[in-house]
Amino acid sequence: MDWTTLLPRISSALDPAGFLVLVDVNAFGDAPWLGELRRVIAEYSTNRDYQSFDLIHELISQGLFHVVGSQRTNPQPFSQTVDDYVESFHARNGFSRQRMQNNAATSFDNTVRCLVQPYAIGSLIHTNVDATVIWGRPQVMQ
Repeated sequence: MDWTTLLPRISSALDPAGFLVLVDVNAFGDAPWLGELRRVIAEYSTNRDYQSFDLIHELISQGLFHVVGSQRTNPQPFSQTVDDYVESFHARNGFSRQRMQNNAATSFDNTVRCLVQPYAIGSLIHTNVDATVIWGRPQVMQ
């Protein structure tokens, strides 16, 4: 997103006492397969030049956002089927079915399925997920 355009628009739409709330979800939780999953993601992602970044830090360093407060949630149990877990990756940009070749998507699915299946109880995998909720004011650049 073009944050330098979006955040001033959000600022002008906010009530003077309102806040912009950003939620950073730790979707992978405490999954014991996370280390190996990161390797698989790097191997199969169609975003070859992807660089991880901290959005809040970037917005603050660019003078676009002033944090008023934040709160991390307690970890919450989350369960889903192995098949739903595998399919969830295709909702992400680097793994969308429109961007992946069929053979790469099938290979990725099989690799992730084999990775998490040993941790499944029946057809379900269980993790704990949490999120950080950050609220503040978008800054209008002068």
